[in-house]
Amino acid sequence: MITSDIELLEVFYAHTISPTAIAVLYTILLCLFIGQFHVILGILALLAYLAVGVLIPLAVSKAGGDDGMRFRTKSGELGSFVLDSLRGLSETLQYGQGQERMRQMNHRTDELSKEEERMKRTTGRNMAITGMTILISDLLMLFVSSMLYQRGTLGFDGVLISTVALMSSFGPVTALANLGSTLQNTFAAGNRVLDILEEEPMVKEINGQKEIAFHGAKAEHVTFSYGQETILKDVSADIKENSVVGIIGKSGSGKSTLLKLLMRFWDVHEGSVSISGTGVNQINTSNLRDMESFVTQETCLFHDSVAANLRIAKLDATQEELEAACKKASIHEFIKKLPQGYETQVGELGDTLSGGERQRLGLARAFLHDAPFMLLDEPTSNLDSLNEAVILKSLEEERNGKTVVLVSHRESTMQIADVVYSVERGRMS
Repeated sequence: MITSDIELLEVFYAHTISPTAIAVLYTILLCLFIGQFHVILGILALLAYLAVGVLIPLAVSKAGGDDGMRFRTKSGELGSFVLDSLRGLSETLQYGQGQERMRQMNHRTDELSKEEERMKRTTGRNMAITGMTILISDLLMLFVSSMLYQRGTLGFDGVLISTVALMSSFGPVTALANLGSTLQNTFAAGNRVLDILEEEPMVKEINGQKEIAFHGAKAEHVTFSYGQETILKDVSADIKENSVVGIIGKSGSGKSTLLKLLMRFWDVHEGSVSISGTGVNQINTSNLRDMESFVTQETCLFHDSVAANLRIAKLDATQEELEAACKKASIHEFIKKLPQGYETQVGELGDTLSGGERQRLGLARAFLHDAPFMLLDEPTSNLDSLNEAVILKSLEEERNGKTVVLVSHRESTMQIADVVYSVERGRMS
């Protein structure tokens, strides 16, 4: 939906400013032209132009209230609902919820149609009032010029020319008035874009600090909550350099949250998280990202080639480096069998690949990034035992010069760990 908002703003800047400038210039010239016959006629023409081009659009727009914002909001909700329905089509069909999804979609479509009808009524009122104002202005010009002719202060040619000039000159001003019907949509789109641009980041970027090297990490008495729900409570962990630290626990126990705090996706509420003795909130963000590789449970792939998706981790990576990283992640042989190898398109969100294949590409990214601190969140959850063994062997071989935090609910994954922490209900032991 944000794309259509931006397109609407582009139309506004490209096709609104020039008609406005033309209408203003045209109004000035016509008022001067008509005013040369009699100043009263020039003033009358100016009032007519102002009423049609400014007063009526503003009044109609104000009367419309938040119609434009409601329309854009409903349109965005419908677009998101349709996209979600398409992505979850197999689940919808599996559980026989097709009719229910259609009912909800029709309901949202009806709501959008009502908002559109409301905006069309506003546009219709605008056009009707504008047409009536133009007619009254023309008749008033004819009446006033005739009165001036009867008093002998205006010639017959002045009556004829001034009346015809006004009647035929409302085109640019009417075009300006019609913009009022689109301004609500435009302002609503602008507000939605500004809301995104003015969104405060969860954490502020850090710059200007001295660069540091990785020499271990610590979490000390960390407490963190999502809203009112406490996820981690007084958690401490010492992650020594060149070690493999395992964190095991049930889903929802807070394992992944601790990794995100080490990445500084959020700031802790109590306690501290540090790397090389320096709080992560005092390390340059770019420095922190260079030191860390983070593999999430759900690997995000872009609608691009395999190679381009891998190079997210290292833009200047050579083909040899790509292949070496993929071999460590046990995905190289699979890529070789693809129609175009490393140049094969993975589809939108990587939908041409299985969950395990996407996960191994995520691991390959981490190996390619070659950071000294690797944070792996359930890196083998979608893999079979054979591929899990290959990846664990690669991690074992990567131990020299690497520190690894391995989060998993599988005990088999913990066999390479030097120390294993257990997390239960937000507490670590």
